[in-house]
This record gives sequence, structure tokens and C-alpha cells, in this order.
Amino acid sequence: MAEFKELRSFWNMVIVVIGIIYLLHTYVTNRVVVLLSDGTPNTTLVLRGCTSVECNIKGTLRTDPISLESYILKSDGTKLYFNHDEISSLSWPVIDANSE
Repeated sequence: MAEFKELRSFWNMVIVVIGIIYLLHTYVTNRVVVLLSDGTPNTTLVLRGCTSVECNIKGTLRTDPISLESYILKSDGTKLYFNHDEISSLSWPVIDANSE
């Protein structure tokens, strides 16, 4: 009977460790990656259904580490949060890895 309790205790510990790993992976990993990232510079965001030049918003594409929402950091320091359904296009320059 004592062996059964030890085995049960072992499996309970395994389940707790797997649960902790799952929580860390799900809730912490994305936020750590966001904190380590500088964002995507020179991003152009075009709003859906708008044809004027003011709808072309330029800045650095970043992600809020708390809410994981995307936003554009404009050159004047303002943050423009947006809903992905409001975007017509999102573009940024391609970095040529072969150029020196």
C-alpha cells in the first residue's frame, strides 16, 4: 500500500510539473519574446475603405507585452492600436541578407 501512495505522489508531481510548463509556455513565452523584440521598423499600415493619403500610417509595428495587441509606434511617439479587421494592407521593407 505504501508503494501505491509513493507512485500516486510521483504521478501527481508529474502532472503539476506539466501544468507549470504549460502555463509558462502559454502565458510567459510570448510576452518575453515581445519584450526582447524591437518591433518592425518602417511599417506602413493602410486602413480598409480609405483612399486618402492620411490612411497610410507609417511607423514601427510593435506588440504590447501585457495585452499582446499590435500597434504602430509613430515617429512623434504616439501609439496607434488597431483591430486587424480594419487593415487593408500591412507592409514593411525586405532586408536583403546578402547585401553588404
